[in-house]
Amino acid sequence: MNLLSLARYSIPIILILALLDKYFLGTTYIFSPEKLQQISRDSIAKYGNDTEALMKDIVVSLRAEYGDAVMPFEGNGWVLNNAGGAMVCYTCHAVVDGRGR
Repeated sequence: MNLLSLARYSIPIILILALLDKYFLGTTYIFSPEKLQQISRDSIAKYGNDTEALMKDIVVSLRAEYGDAVMPFEGNGWVLNNAGGAMVCYTCHAVVDGRGR
């Protein structure tokens, strides 16, 4: 198989995948990065380093915006907490394929 025949078969496949990604796969996510950033910034401005109050506020704001797609806050649902407090992970939403629908 020479380079020209390889390009003849691979370019259409790449174009189809790119179009699927742009017009179909990219529209199935329910969370908006801009809205998530705004909610995070607002909560950080209100609560600073108070991690539990910060997470409660973020989850309440996310549930107000996205409804039942976000799990309610449960104080014992922590997954990871770095000892220095710089890295905290709380699972608010989980989907196997990464899409919310």
